Amino acid sequence: MAQSPDTQPLLEVRDLRVQFNTYDGLVRAVDGVSFSVPRARTLGIVGESGSGKTVANLAVMGLIPKPPGIIPSGQALFQGQDLMGLNREQMRRIRGRRIAMIFQDPMTSLNPFLRISTQMTEAMELHLGLGRKQALDRAVELLEKAGIPAAARRISSYPHQFSGGMRQRVMIAMALSCGPDLLIADEPTTALDVTIQAQILELLKSLQEQTGTGIILITHDLGIVAGMCHEICVMYAGRIVEQAATEDLFARPMHPYTLGLLRSLPRLDADAKDKLTPIPGLPPDLIRTPPGCSFEPRCAFRIEKCKTQAPPLMDIEPGRRSACWVDPASGNPR
Repeated sequence: MAQSPDTQPLLEVRDLRVQFNTYDGLVRAVDGVSFSVPRARTLGIVGESGSGKTVANLAVMGLIPKPPGIIPSGQALFQGQDLMGLNREQMRRIRGRRIAMIFQDPMTSLNPFLRISTQMTEAMELHLGLGRKQALDRAVELLEKAGIPAAARRISSYPHQFSGGMRQRVMIAMALSCGPDLLIADEPTTALDVTIQAQILELLKSLQEQTGTGIILITHDLGIVAGMCHEICVMYAGRIVEQAATEDLFARPMHPYTLGLLRSLPRLDADAKDKLTPIPGLPPDLIRTPPGCSFEPRCAFRIEKCKTQAPPLMDIEPGRRSACWVDPASGNPR
């Protein structure tokens, strides 16, 4: 039966694998990741640095350099069209117009030799067919919404004349300029103070409510995903280890890594004398991953089976998946 427009995924990623050839060996940066983003919904992707969050979404955007990058398998179905099968020109027509990305490092994403006005209006002139003045007026409006003071004057500046937080706001305004169907936001509020963070997140919510934009929010900040996302994927060592609705994940985490992330955060309802509980150890080397569960060396719930068999991402209950042989709530094997 065909899905209704409200439930049909805007983007559906299936079994995506991304690898990099290095002098030390083959890095398995993304190892069999699958997720979907419905229209007008926000998917949060969280995890430590190096877990594969950004690389997976760069692959969706067609921005993995080849070589050294390799994509041995996977599909990224955007409104039913597999992005992995498109050539450079076909992707160029989609990228920026129908799918936009807010990059994590604005200094390396903005051209230092071009004024902000040129960089912001180019996509609107190309994809929307706007004239120079129309595009410039819309660019000023978006900069104002993103919190740039005196936007009409500052739009003629070069990137180096902005602070790091201001450059991040410029990147956000650029990503929203063409009204994309899907927005991939990679740490969009990292360099911003809490007041501007709230302003930017409200801007993204407003965009979603007005246009039905689907959003992928990549972040380390669990506080942001708690307030922004409908569903969360937790990634570790290139794989999704837990996937659940936001409320369910925070109320009852079903993977020891998710539990460790939540325990390492300060809580308003905790005693002031209580200490945070960090996750011991370090993430594994993605060239030499252990034969069993990648999280086993750091896990307090590990059993003998974890050392030799990598758990698949299993359906635990409706709408919830976890890649663990043990139930962390009870400590019993599944």
